[in-house]
Amino acid sequence: MSLRPFAAGLLTLGLGLSWSPAALAQTLRALTTDNYPPFEFRIEETAERPGVYGFDIELAETIARNLGLQIQFEIGGFEQLLPRLITGQGDLAIAAISITPERAQQVDFSEPYFEAQDSLVSLRSLPADQNLSGLTLGYIQGTIQAQQATQLKTRYSTLQLKSYADVTALLKALTAREINVALVESVVANIFAQDDAQLIVQKLKGASLERYAIAFPKGSPYREQFNREIRRLRNSGELTLMIRRWFAAQQ
Repeated sequence: MSLRPFAAGLLTLGLGLSWSPAALAQTLRALTTDNYPPFEFRIEETAERPGVYGFDIELAETIARNLGLQIQFEIGGFEQLLPRLITGQGDLAIAAISITPERAQQVDFSEPYFEAQDSLVSLRSLPADQNLSGLTLGYIQGTIQAQQATQLKTRYSTLQLKSYADVTALLKALTAREINVALVESVVANIFAQDDAQLIVQKLKGASLERYAIAFPKGSPYREQFNREIRRLRNSGELTLMIRRWFAAQQ
């Protein structure tokens, strides 16, 4: 295949990749995280089961298997997934990654496979109008919730913002009362609330649906192969069954 450039910022650094049939690997390197249940989370590793598990993991494994490919998961922080992907350290990234115009300038996204919405998590009920004036709100750095938090700050000028590396640290800060409220994807928020009765989850009013997709380096030949499998899984009903199996108790 002909050379496809990366984002403009990378071009200024002289970075780029080319794809050829000979370059196609039989084992895909999939970048993900391990602390965002039920999408991906850490379990005890065995010979039969890698140490990371979850809906995203099962989806990626299913698609790779149907394509006759092996897949190897490499764990890292969410904020570093796309930078690592862009610089050739992986073949794809899957970790509940929301499609945004800014990200789409840097990577190629698959067709969306999941829709999500944000929630506010607190230790006490918020006002009916969810007025956040004078409160401190926490969010996970590098996520779509970071952008949502900034928008909330423009609405409530006295709202204070604090960022955290992952959802575990974020909710630990909440229970320690370092913050008053946490901004978390709804399904994930409900997972943690099941294990901690003091957590109160309320869907964020006016929040738009987020679409999750698999990210690929620009020009990746795997993108269309994965798209075909996503469409097949959706049309056959297999994707719906997978979603129900992982999320029925939380939605």
